[in-house]
Amino acid sequence: MYFTRNSTWAASASLAVSLLTAPGFAQDHSDRFAQLDTNCSGGDSESCFKLGHMFYEGDGVSPDNAKALALYTQACKAGYQPSCADAGYMFARAEGTDLNYTLGVDYLALGCDADVGWACNELGSILLHGRENTQSDGSQLPQKNVAADAPRAADLFGKACGTGHLYGCNNFAEVLKEGHGTAQDYTRAVAHFETACTGRIASACMNLAHLLAGGKGVEKDEPRAALLHAYACDRQQWKSCRSLGNMYEYGYGTLMDKQLGLSKYRTACAGGYGYDATGCTYAGIIYENGEIVARDATRALKYYQRGCDGGSGYGCSLLGGSYAKGDIVEINYEKAHHFSKLGCDMGEDAACYNLGLFYEHANGVEHDAATAAAYYQQACSMNHTYACTNLGNAKQHGKGVAQDLKQAFALYTQSCEAGDGLACNNLAWLHREGDGTPRDRSAAVRYFEKSCELNHASGCNAMGFHLRDGDGVAKDKDQALAYFERGCDMGNAQSCEELESSGNGFKTRKRR
Repeated sequence: MYFTRNSTWAASASLAVSLLTAPGFAQDHSDRFAQLDTNCSGGDSESCFKLGHMFYEGDGVSPDNAKALALYTQACKAGYQPSCADAGYMFARAEGTDLNYTLGVDYLALGCDADVGWACNELGSILLHGRENTQSDGSQLPQKNVAADAPRAADLFGKACGTGHLYGCNNFAEVLKEGHGTAQDYTRAVAHFETACTGRIASACMNLAHLLAGGKGVEKDEPRAALLHAYACDRQQWKSCRSLGNMYEYGYGTLMDKQLGLSKYRTACAGGYGYDATGCTYAGIIYENGEIVARDATRALKYYQRGCDGGSGYGCSLLGGSYAKGDIVEINYEKAHHFSKLGCDMGEDAACYNLGLFYEHANGVEHDAATAAAYYQQACSMNHTYACTNLGNAKQHGKGVAQDLKQAFALYTQSCEAGDGLACNNLAWLHREGDGTPRDRSAAVRYFEKSCELNHASGCNAMGFHLRDGDGVAKDKDQALAYFERGCDMGNAQSCEELESSGNGFKTRKRR
């Protein structure tokens, strides 16, 4: 969300600069101040409002936020409603006074009622998620908190946009896109992003580009999305830099230029306030893989670290995985656990899965089957396929959780359908033995075959035995040997033994 105060006074800034050196400028300011002060004292509320601006901006007088707030409040109470907006802004931002969201909301509402667009937008931004009134010393004043009211916030953004306030259009489009406080409507979101983007609101151009790239609410148009991301990236919308990098890396809507893609990821990561942490992570992946540029472990770790520091759960997960695997840095399970925990807490499924592995296999922590199962459950709930498989294994054997063969069957089925060969292999055994499902040898064969197709060696090995023995399938010695060969090629010792003892030219095959 982007916020801005009334920019009316800023519009004359360039003129003010040129007048600073003009003869009589100081006298003009003094005369203007005196006239406004006289008028304000005489009950002219608009003059009080303008006088407040002089103190707020330091326009010919020493800046004094407390005096500015007093004058804004005076003008508001005297009936000049545009001044209420400025008073509300200062209460909500603790400028010239202690933080007070309750008063901020009340005054901003009066300003919004007077069709001050930026006040409607500011009020909507507060109400969208609510605010807690935390003082500078860390204490809270619950009586001054503001509860979230997303439907009202959405209406306020719409009103702000209707007054021509472009940031309001952008925010209204965002809630329409997310269905936050209003019905989700991509088509209307596109229209309002277009309005704000045409008005040179860079964040709106970025948001519009995302919808164009995905074809949401509008016909998919990757070339235009790339152009809009380029425009927004040049204006410090770091997420657009990362998205543009992705488009260059894979050739979406523009020429494929992986080097340029890396450059954009680095730009996204190098940005100042609000840099794009995922862009850092993507840059780290490129440096670790060494396909686009020479492999550089030091840079990979640096980018993963910056990504993690910036809130990228993916970056934390990869950093934790790096310390666990030891591919680009020395194994350090303490750091691996630390960064994986950070990633998991940020909602990264792979990080939660890795934590499950740590506790199941006692890598850097004591073995704890219950904790392992809990992390597998957490990752599985985020649709991490391998975590669902491991949770199924825990349910099948009662490791850290109550044994439940039916749940194990369901989890293996889910993971097998998602392409995990181990899950298909385990599912086949449940069918074969009648665990959690009626015994069905032909179904077992189908899943062993699928497991092998997914390059799981045990599935190939099992298929070999079923074909050799005619178990659930017609006997076929030649096909059995072919499956044993595949299993052996993938390192299954039992498959290699079957080949060596077959007497069909495989006796010299080495075990893997």
